[in-house]
Formats: sequence, C-alpha cells, structure tokens
Amino acid sequence: MYNSMEYVFGTIDSVLKQDYPDMELIISDDCSSVFDADKIEKHILANKGDNLKSYRIIANPENLGTVRNLNGAISHARGEYIIIVSSDDELYSDDTISSIVKRFIQTNADIIVCSREAYDEKLQKKIRLMPDPHYLKFIKKHMGSPAAQYKVMAQGNEMEFASGSAMYYRKEYFLSCGRYDERYVLWEDGPFIAKAAGNEKKIETAYDLISIKYRAGGISSKKKRSSQPSTIEKDYANYYLWEFSENSARLSSPERKVAKGLFYKHMKKKPENFDGWICLMLAYASLIRIKGRKSLLHITG
Repeated sequence: MYNSMEYVFGTIDSVLKQDYPDMELIISDDCSSVFDADKIEKHILANKGDNLKSYRIIANPENLGTVRNLNGAISHARGEYIIIVSSDDELYSDDTISSIVKRFIQTNADIIVCSREAYDEKLQKKIRLMPDPHYLKFIKKHMGSPAAQYKVMAQGNEMEFASGSAMYYRKEYFLSCGRYDERYVLWEDGPFIAKAAGNEKKIETAYDLISIKYRAGGISSKKKRSSQPSTIEKDYANYYLWEFSENSARLSSPERKVAKGLFYKHMKKKPENFDGWICLMLAYASLIRIKGRKSLLHITG
C-alpha cells in the first residue's frame, strides 16, 4: 500500500470476511506519509476469524516503488496461491478467494485473470465491468494462445485483457519466473505476463468471476499533461522496448516497428532517425485502428 490509509480498512475487511479456510494476510506499506501499523493490527485482531492463520505488517523505511514493494511482500508468503489486493480496492464477495482457488484447481493454470467491477471513489456507484463485455469476442478470437496474446500485447491492443488488480498466480510458478521485473518501478503486471506469454505460458481467463471492486483512479490510471514522461509512462515505454522491440524473434518486422514506435510515444521522445519516425507513425496508425475497432465493437456488440 502507499498513501491509502483512508481505504485500507475496507480492503482488510473484504479479506477477513472471506470463507476460504486457510489464509495468510501480508500488508506491506511503501513508506506512506501516514501509516498506523498499530491501528491496523488492532483492527485485524478484533475482526479476524479462525481461517486467518497468520498475518504480517511490513513498513518499508524508504519508498521502493510498487514492483519492489510487492516482491518484498511476496517473499514472506507461505501459501500456494498469490492473491494481491490493492489497498484502495476490495474483494468482490465473501467467496472470491474460494472461487479463484477452485478455478486454479480445475484448470491447473499458473496465472488466472478475472473480471473487475469499476466503481467511483467511494465504492458506491458502479461504473462498468472490465473487460468491457464488447471486447470479449475479440479477446476470444485473437488471444486464445500464448503466441497470440504476446503479439496483441506488443501492439498495445490488449482490449482490457488483463489487469494486475485482478490477476492471480500459483506461487511456485511466480517464483520460478524470478518474481516481478525490478527494472520497472510502478508497473508490475504487464511486463510479467508479456514475459510469460513470450515463454509459451497461457494466461487463463476467468471472466465469469468478478474478483474485485476496483476504485477508478489508481497510480497507473492517473494522467497529467507534461512534456516529460512520468514514472509510469517510462515503465510503459521500456515495456515496449525491452519485452518486444529488443527481445523478440516472435514478431514480424512491422510488429517490432510498432512496438518501437510505442516506446517513443510513451517516452515523449523524438526519434533519432528516419526509421524511428516510421516506427512512430506505424504506432499511431495502429492506435487509430485500435480505437476504431473498439468503437465498432461497441456499435455492433
């Protein structure tokens, strides 16, 4: 968590209400300006059931960023499955964890993505379901295999395919991949699943399960106009550079050029040569096609 003390008790309560019989709870604060570990511990002790077998509260002495903070928290986990809940979101229902674990067992998957319901800041008014129902036909048709998932992600065309706020892992697999990539600061999930798909690991979709109430307006969704890239924009830019443009024989030359162009776009950087400008123009053309496809899906969906 980071600077979300006003929301974290709702998040904790949504975990403590779960009917799953064997849970551990790890709270890791990334050097928030206000963090009351004693108050949190008292709340846990006053409200926990017998199914909470252990808990740990971690307070980082310095701000590490989302990626390193999550890796640090997961290093203390002892369970078989990793269920991450952002400290301003809440689990959707009392059987959410049970439903996710059941799906892991049924599918033998290592990564599962669920749906999320976007809400207003007070988690009172529903905004919309994610992925948007109009996008599901596209996802089913164009993202049914790891290779297809990888190619679509390389072009910035995920259609809300997966979000770290509703993505869950079998811990053994997660650790075997080396955890989240700490070259990134704030964006943990995109690089991880791109690497997984690139290594022929299918990301299992369980969109029939709504796993969280998602508070719109988190770190990765805040956009401010600036001539310089923000930290999250740098993460996005390097994602297209490291995971696709520089690191893939799985993509065609035009696909690699689009990925390189998306790097320039997010980095707000002028290409250094003619080929770079071609990449940038191809990226914008791809984004225009994606926008048109999204509009068409809403019209015909």
